Formats: sequence, C-alpha cells, structure tokens
Amino acid sequence: LVPQACLSSNESNDLYNKLMQPKLIKEVMKHNQKDTTENQELIGLLDAEGYLTIYHGHITKSLKNHNSWTIKKEVAEYFGNRNALFNQKKEYYFVCGRVKLKDVITYITDRNEFEIVVPDKCVDIISKEQYKYREDFERPFKDED
Repeated sequence: LVPQACLSSNESNDLYNKLMQPKLIKEVMKHNQKDTTENQELIGLLDAEGYLTIYHGHITKSLKNHNSWTIKKEVAEYFGNRNALFNQKKEYYFVCGRVKLKDVITYITDRNEFEIVVPDKCVDIISKEQYKYREDFERPFKDED
C-alpha cells in the first residue's frame, strides 16, 4: 500500500472506500476473530466497561477515514508528529478513543506499532488535543528484523 502521507485527500478517501467495504471487513474479521476478541494482551487492557483505550496522531480536524490506531500513546504521538513533518504543518492532533474488541478488524504487532484497525464510526472519542510539531521527535519503536 502507498503511505497515506503520500496521497492526496481524494486518493486517500478512494483507497479508504475500497478497503473499508462492509463485505471485506466482515471477511477479515471472521479470520481474525481469535487474534482480536480472544487476544489476552488486549483483554488485559480492557476497562471496567469492556472498552479498549486507543490513540491516534493525525493532522486533519476530522477523523473521517482514520482507521489506524494504536494502544501505545508514544506511537500515536510519533505518527502525528511525523505526519506534521511530511505535510509541513506546525501542529498535529493527538486523539484518545475507546473501542469494543468486537469492532476491531485486526491487531497488527509485526512492526511494533501495536496497531488497531477499526472503522472510524466504531470509536468513541475521549479527548482530542493539538500538539506543536517537534523537530527532535524520535521513533519510539523498532522494526523487527
């Protein structure tokens, strides 16, 4: 896939619409059921109401078509700051949300980003803050060899 930072808004929306079709999501979720709803790491992170707290860093005011989240604050801050750099913005948004495990499409850990893929409409927003771009940001995780 082409990194979202390299796509125009229209291209990004087109790609999102192709990937996030209900039939495709249902099929992926069917195959990933045990990797998400029965994942002991994720279950251990659920709050008393059964929600998983997730984070997202981005540069647009809207969260429409933002389906890639993480369970690690520092990863979301990194991507928000990196997107600000790529798009020559002075600020980025850091969002905290919550989601039910049954709504998670997949959980990806192979790049140490602890990525939660979930349709934007399934995320309850807890908070949204605007942070200043920092030139001294560092990648908080390492790719696996």
